[in-house]
Amino acid sequence: MEPEPWWDDLGLRGFVDVRAGSRLRADPGERTPSLGELRLRLEAERQLGGVTFAGKGDFVFDGLESSWAPDLETGRGFFDLRTGYVASSPLPWLDLKLGRQ
Repeated sequence: MEPEPWWDDLGLRGFVDVRAGSRLRADPGERTPSLGELRLRLEAERQLGGVTFAGKGDFVFDGLESSWAPDLETGRGFFDLRTGYVASSPLPWLDLKLGRQ
């Protein structure tokens, strides 16, 4: 029997997305390449006792972007936090979920 990979213990999953595009006609107001992006999406969810921790984020390399500083409101930069939260049900009639959805 093969040992399980270390990332199985983390509950980590994700994908890699590569996008590229170029204009077919020259436009004096635009660059010829229209899209050049490499994206790594990572997601994890973990339960400890009655509390759930979850996160989803994208690491992005955009060859056309002028700044790589992350801006979590606009999703620009090298990291885009898609989801991050802590959830719990401390009482039978109360569910709490705090974070970014």
